[in-house]
Amino acid sequence: DALLSEVTSKNIKIHYNEPVTKIELSDNKFIVTTTNDKKIYDKVIISTGSCAYVKECNSYDLVKKLNQEITTILPSLVPLNIKGNYFNKWDKIRCNAKLTLLENNKILKEEIGEVQLTNYGISGICVFNLSGVVNTLLENNQKPIIKINFLNFIDTKDYKEWLIDRNNKLKGRSIKELLTPIIPEGLVETILFISNI
Repeated sequence: DALLSEVTSKNIKIHYNEPVTKIELSDNKFIVTTTNDKKIYDKVIISTGSCAYVKECNSYDLVKKLNQEITTILPSLVPLNIKGNYFNKWDKIRCNAKLTLLENNKILKEEIGEVQLTNYGISGICVFNLSGVVNTLLENNQKPIIKINFLNFIDTKDYKEWLIDRNNKLKGRSIKELLTPIIPEGLVETILFISNI
């Protein structure tokens, strides 16, 4: 609405329902051919989204025909598939966590917020915010690692102390009973399964 308001205030004409079929560059001007017409412009911005979004997409072809290089197109703002054999145990669990993206033991980026655990890996806003960097690393044959901290409210130096203190306060409980009020039960079961506890 803001864009439409600005365009209207400047008396800029909008051509609706005219798919662009061709763009040519001649004498520093762009000749834009649509299904209805052909016009000349000083500048052209191609803003159509990617073929991941639109099933029939000719955006890339339009750019290629201008002899312009298209940088490698990588997924961004997407869920991540992860290696593992336990995702059916945590599928459909949502929880707050801290995600740390590492490559070669170097922290590249961190995100805190809600994570959706799925039967293929992880999703959610935090994951989306990391996914572009992850896919760039993978494209460059690097090996990104994502650490998930489900107890991000505890100082990393104090995990053991926190668990001992909790165990002392809640005597006679199993590790599952100690963690279930804080972490979703299905996630606790997954963590215990992975840890062979």
